[in-house]
Amino acid sequence: METVRITKVSKLDDGRLTIYPATIPPLCEYIYRAAAGVCWNKDLSCFQSAAPQDWGHAKWFEQIVAVVRSELGVHLDLTRDTEFAGPEADFKVDIVNANEHVQRWMSEQEQKMKDR
Repeated sequence: METVRITKVSKLDDGRLTIYPATIPPLCEYIYRAAAGVCWNKDLSCFQSAAPQDWGHAKWFEQIVAVVRSELGVHLDLTRDTEFAGPEADFKVDIVNANEHVQRWMSEQEQKMKDR
């Protein structure tokens, strides 16, 4: 599995969450085919969520990371150098916690698949 560093996590003016990878994964423009509310924004070179409704930015972060991993085989890696740009005071904390949650969940799922 390819690992790609996340350079930035932010929100657009309309509330959609964006995740900027350091390198552009192959076939990323087809991520929308998963019908999971995640698409590639070619103009900004980032993954972005659908328009927010019931989900907050933490849940959308988990969704984008999980869909990119399952559909493209790419692990998006949040690092100490990742930039955070969200209007909420707790934006970075929420994203870091969401990352820990989704990474743990994906590891558990992969282990279940190995155990079968």
